[in-house]
Amino acid sequence: VYLDPPYLKNFTNLAIKKILNEEALKKDAIIISETNKNYKYDKYLKQYISTQKKYGSSLITFFKFL
Repeated sequence: VYLDPPYLKNFTNLAIKKILNEEALKKDAIIISETNKNYKYDKYLKQYISTQKKYGSSLITFFKFL
């Protein structure tokens, strides 16, 4: 799943939580999210971060769900 919501909103945390609550992911799914480089993920979601890369003012985050 690739997410690229508006940078100045908290939509990324909300979108990932909604996807998890709906049980819409298959086993070993990956979510890739593009946000502002200063974006703060919820404490609960941080445990699933596998990789983060900064590109200019953007942050690409890979979440791995087992």
